Amino acid sequence: MTSNIISSSVTADFSSKLELNDSLRLEAPRLYKIPLIPVNCSFGIVTEKPEWTIPLKPMTNKERKVAQSDVTVLFAVRRPGCGACRGHGRQLTELARLENVSLVGAIKETGVNDPALLEFYNEYFKFPIYKDEKWNVYTAMGGRKISIRTFLANGNRMRKLFNKNQIKNAAFGGDAWTQGGVLIFDKEGDLRYCHYENYGEDFNLEELRAAVKAARFPRIDKA
Repeated sequence: MTSNIISSSVTADFSSKLELNDSLRLEAPRLYKIPLIPVNCSFGIVTEKPEWTIPLKPMTNKERKVAQSDVTVLFAVRRPGCGACRGHGRQLTELARLENVSLVGAIKETGVNDPALLEFYNEYFKFPIYKDEKWNVYTAMGGRKISIRTFLANGNRMRKLFNKNQIKNAAFGGDAWTQGGVLIFDKEGDLRYCHYENYGEDFNLEELRAAVKAARFPRIDKA
């Protein structure tokens, strides 16, 4: 399962309303309160700003206003040094270009491989980054883990893919197992869509574009 929507299918009719299934809403009220620490990756150094810690929902609204957009897309990054995550960063950069969304990243750790984080920011995902110090976003998304079997089974294929796409893979530095994904919030800061990471697979960019377009319509339960 890579996504969670109320819709029989994703169609070309982007005016249809995609919604989170109520049974899998990720306990949105709790999700909204998760504290996030701004991380500055400018000037070749990683600097946390704990004094500017902000709950997730106000953060989405803040970043939406800065970007002058009506939708915020949050990328929960499994590991900034991972080639697969860097490929996802490129995909979401393209999403931001195509759909004019406010794009932000959440990471689990700093200090484990800051050069890889800086490289991730400068070369694959040059958007605001926040630290989820207690991994609460990942827990809310189910705390899904990559199995060793899946990791090993995809190893050779992923290395070839990174080489083909000229993606640098930093093999070490931080948790590589707890998967992330994409959360999409509307102009009210309400969660509208979740797309789960599956190791070894690209994000479905067309599905994400459809979800962004749908998030621009009022929620079904608020219409």
